[in-house]
Amino acid sequence: MGLERFEGFLTALERRLATGDRFLRDRQRDVAARQDPSGTDPA
Repeated sequence: MGLERFEGFLTALERRLATGDRFLRDRQRDVAARQDPSGTDPA
């Protein structure tokens, strides 16, 4: 089961990377959403 999940993850990652800079924009949005309102990372 673990191998199937990992293969699914890789397949999804390949699809996202194939879309070009959209992947990077999504990651930037994810990082921004994790930051608190003051703009500092609580971790």
